[in-house]
This record gives sequence, C-alpha cells and structure tokens, in this order.
Amino acid sequence: MTGADEKIRDRISRLSPGQKQCLSLVFKHNSSKEIARLLKISRHTVDQRIARACQTLGLPNRRDAALTFAKYDPFVYEPSDIAMSNDFGSPPKSEEASREQGPQLLETMAADNFEPTESDRSSSTLALLPIPLSPGERNDLALVYRLGWTFAIFVLATITSGVLIAALEALGRLI
Repeated sequence: MTGADEKIRDRISRLSPGQKQCLSLVFKHNSSKEIARLLKISRHTVDQRIARACQTLGLPNRRDAALTFAKYDPFVYEPSDIAMSNDFGSPPKSEEASREQGPQLLETMAADNFEPTESDRSSSTLALLPIPLSPGERNDLALVYRLGWTFAIFVLATITSGVLIAALEALGRLI
C-alpha cells in the first residue's frame, strides 16, 4: 500500500456516515433528488453532504468522490444478483464475465466522464407502470406515457362496456 492510498483511506475514515451513505448512492447512479427520497431528507442536505465529502476527499466533483469512495471502502459493492455491463443495458452472459467487467466499469466511467441518463436509472419495464410501486414513491412518468396509459384505460373501459351491453342484450332476448 502506497502513501497515497493511506492518505485516501484516512480521508475516507473522516467522512460521516451520512456522507458515506450519499456517496454510495451516487455510485449507484442516483440523483440528489432520488437520494433525498430514499433517505427521507431534503435534497439540499444531500447536496451539502456530497459537497463536504468532496471537500474532505479533496476531489472536484461528486462522480470522482463516489468512484474513489467505492474503490477504497470495503462496504460499497454491487449486489451479486445485478449483473454489471459496459453498456448499462444488457447484462453479461455469465457470472465470470460480470466479475471481469467490474473493474473495467469503474475505469470506463472515469474515462468517459460518465453521467447516468434517466434510462440508466429506470431500465426496468416496471418503471413504466402508471402507479407507484411502493408507498411514498412518486410517479415520475413522462407526459407521453401518462397519455398512453390514459388512452389504454379508456379503450379497455369502452371494450368492457360494449361486451357487458352485448351480454345483457343477449340475456334479455333469452328471457
């Protein structure tokens, strides 16, 4: 271990638990707004924690601070059931490929000045449902999706009403 590594580990040890928590969530591509919602604190508090963590670590931005924290803190990890990939969309073919791509992912993010997009954060099809999936979660569907769901519900209600009316008419003829 070099003197620079020891210096960084010392700086990381001076971070507060809240700062560590925020940095680990930044590493998982959460925005300040999402972190605030997860931790049930204000967005301003999240931004302050991250800014002070950057200052403590001597790094210019949240991305660098999160990458450094993830590299040196043994408790920051990617869950094993979530496969990592370089394109953030398709999972690798095997668990071995996932292990090989982990270190490459950090380097790619650092080299490419990676900023996550909204599709990176919500790539699941469940994110397109018109209702929140857990209590307290906010529905952040885009206007196009909201209109699409409204139209789909209208069409289904119309079809259901037509089938019900036809069934009642057929029943009336039988009686």
